Amino acid sequence: MNLEFYDQLEGEECEFSFGQHWYLVLMKTFVFIFLMLSIIGFSYLAHVIFFLSGGTQALELSVFFFGFALLLALIHRFFLWILSHSLSFVIVTSYRIIIVSKSIFIRSEKEVLDLVQIRDIQMKKRGLWGNILEYGDINLVLSAQGEDTTVLHDVPRPSIIQEKCNAIRHKRLVETGKRSVTSPTPEKTVLSSLAPEHPAETHIPSLPEQV
Repeated sequence: MNLEFYDQLEGEECEFSFGQHWYLVLMKTFVFIFLMLSIIGFSYLAHVIFFLSGGTQALELSVFFFGFALLLALIHRFFLWILSHSLSFVIVTSYRIIIVSKSIFIRSEKEVLDLVQIRDIQMKKRGLWGNILEYGDINLVLSAQGEDTTVLHDVPRPSIIQEKCNAIRHKRLVETGKRSVTSPTPEKTVLSSLAPEHPAETHIPSLPEQV
């Protein structure tokens, strides 16, 4: 995959990239629609109640503008999350794993993990929907005890991504000499010098014949 990016090292190649699973966008969209309809329904219900009860117009306008402000804040928050979701991704190169998390105005983070420093790459699917829709978490273990771990949440096809990352990591370890391709076969030593070349002959005297 010939893809150039900022801060690319010499000789480094981009293997593949991925973001979070599409189900997050679908779930957030359903929640957004539900909250938006709830605010609109609440504002309309308040208007009907004030109209039937003969409430003051000032109070009715206050409730209307409060609902309108909530609706604008909800729309603003939803589109900020959509843009942040599209700007966050993971790049797997021949040398490193680069985790980019961005938002428009507030947050811009980048975490770089050297493939040589990663001790293990683990995969975990959560629940029934995780197995049906093929999403889960990827754990990048950086210490032998597993205390220092970077988690990639809601990754699409985590088993395939785990397999690809392990293959690229193994190739990098072989290139840097951190792991040999084949383990040497232990030699079997025979202590032939302790045993005589020919067994010693044992002479058994013959018994005299009985008359």
